[in-house]
Amino acid sequence: MTLGVFRDFKSQAIIAFIMCSLLALTAHRLGLMNVSLDLLSPETLVAIEHQHEGGMRSELYVGDHLVSIDCELSDTSTYSLCLLKLKYSPEEHFYQGLNLSNYQSVEIVATLKSPSGKENIKLYFRNNNPAYSLAHIVTSDKFNTIEFELGEENTILSVPSKALFVAQWWKRERGIGYGQSHVDISNIVSIELVIDEAKEVGDYVLTLHSLSMSGEAITEPELLRLILLLLFLTIVLLTIRQKNNLKKISSTDPLTGLLNRRGMILKVRKEFKNIVEHHAISLFYFDVDDFKKINDTYGHPIGDELLIAICQKVKAILKEMDFERRCAFARLAGDEFILTITDCNKDKAVQVSRRIGQVLIDPIPVSSCEVKVGVSLGLAYSSDKNVSFKELLSQADSAMRCAKEQGKGRFKVFDDSLASAIFLKKSIAENLKNALINHEFSLRFMPIFSCSDLKPNRVEVLIRCDSDAMQGVTPDVFIPIAEEFGIIQNIDVWVVETTFATMQTHFITHSRPCPVFCINISAIELLNSSFPKQLRTLMQKYQIPSESVELEITETSLIEAGETSLRILKELKKLGVKLALDDFGTGYTAFNQLLAYPVDCLKIDRTFVADIDSEHASHLPMVNAIMSIAQSYNLVTVGEGVETQGQLDYLRSVSCNYVQGYFLAKPLLLDDYLLLLNEYS
Repeated sequence: MTLGVFRDFKSQAIIAFIMCSLLALTAHRLGLMNVSLDLLSPETLVAIEHQHEGGMRSELYVGDHLVSIDCELSDTSTYSLCLLKLKYSPEEHFYQGLNLSNYQSVEIVATLKSPSGKENIKLYFRNNNPAYSLAHIVTSDKFNTIEFELGEENTILSVPSKALFVAQWWKRERGIGYGQSHVDISNIVSIELVIDEAKEVGDYVLTLHSLSMSGEAITEPELLRLILLLLFLTIVLLTIRQKNNLKKISSTDPLTGLLNRRGMILKVRKEFKNIVEHHAISLFYFDVDDFKKINDTYGHPIGDELLIAICQKVKAILKEMDFERRCAFARLAGDEFILTITDCNKDKAVQVSRRIGQVLIDPIPVSSCEVKVGVSLGLAYSSDKNVSFKELLSQADSAMRCAKEQGKGRFKVFDDSLASAIFLKKSIAENLKNALINHEFSLRFMPIFSCSDLKPNRVEVLIRCDSDAMQGVTPDVFIPIAEEFGIIQNIDVWVVETTFATMQTHFITHSRPCPVFCINISAIELLNSSFPKQLRTLMQKYQIPSESVELEITETSLIEAGETSLRILKELKKLGVKLALDDFGTGYTAFNQLLAYPVDCLKIDRTFVADIDSEHASHLPMVNAIMSIAQSYNLVTVGEGVETQGQLDYLRSVSCNYVQGYFLAKPLLLDDYLLLLNEYS
């Protein structure tokens, strides 16, 4: 076992407690907690007196820490008494004595010279208590008593305090009941040594060499009880501390030290309603542009350092603009952050947004390199006390996404125009949901021709929405909205199943040669672990041969793909279907990335094809480069958007495998597509 296990505070506290407990018990056993009180010390003793009665006469001698009383008994026929009195309370405050209740024993060193050799001595501890003591009655103070024998030899006695008893004659004389009949030495005003049983005439010399109280500051049972109590308190405090630590950990981002999503939600629940009722509030939602590329290029440790550096820069801006005490800063996930500032008007909020963009425009030094970053930021501002945090966050999020769509590296303020755009998106999303329910989607078929013989050996499946509410809304518009609102997966499944049903009805059932059906799928399916299973189930249901299916994904979705996406692509590939990279050339995929993914086909984006027979043909080298890459790695190529004879001729000249475009055929209804196939067959 290494010492590393004892580095946490909890372990250290328990070890420290055990060590202290052992030290305390050891110290107690060694007598280091013993205490004593010298009852003959000038600091303790107020006065010394002597008294005699009957046939006794007495004289007092006081030396250096020694008290002696010489008693002479001349008459034995009457009651005689000789008394040495040690006073611990001044006359003016006779009720203020010594508290001896914390001591466990009385230590006495004394001698007695007497005619008989030994005599019985009574030692009284006189305790004052308003319950029974009266100033004008001398014997009203309680007589706590010990009796012992003394002789001429130096006698050392140690008498336990528990051996004290209350004199019976005092209880009878004062009429003391059960409630006050117990020993009480909490306020001793005097101690008396009494000789009152002498039987022989002669001198009785009592010498008191030492009188003290001794005991322990704390008894061992009490010490053990205290240790157990402290152990209980330690456990309680450690539990509370652990709970607070867990609460902090659960609400704090471990990388940046900011609040995490949970921490921000807890803070909002606790404070937002009160804040928004009395203060204007600005909410900033931002993330790092192309952060995945940064991680892929520099590695995740550099990406983490970059996030920390960005947080520090934003904090510096808040401090510089004196918003440090009026803000809450949180990392929601990955490279997404939110920032709220109270009492920050719209103009100031815009200044903060601009300042964040300005500060982050310069390359940020991390480890041994500098990384250039940009952030897309959305700003939502509200002075309406009825607004909820969820609404404000949604507005800022929408503004941030709009900033990304407009080109990244900028900020966007949520305003009425953006609110209208969002309302339109929500309306389209609702219409798409209804279209799925009401079966208002249909397919179009875009023939893809072989460059060798210009026969339509392939076909791209396209979706259309026939709902009256969606008139004029093209797939380029509604597909991104379907992805944003979580509808796209249902649409993808509908497209796949409808395509497979078409293939079965018109080709497989009639044993007719089946072209390759190219089906576009959303990038979201690359994160959907159940999609390969769904596809396999549908292929089995409609008896679809895998070689007749090609799935198209966009190049940008491939660039943003991670380990999950790669795993799903490989699962799809195991089903035997082909995978095509759509719009190739627009996403700047690295060659090593291309090799890492199981792609069969590259579809050259229409923007490059359109430039082939233009006056400048600036994209022609790009087309040639794509063809070289494809040929080097045995990938099938498809030229998209062919609209002229020149474009067709050039693609055929560079050995492009397939072409599609309006020059050859437009997207067709199913019946028209079947007629086209009949013409070529």
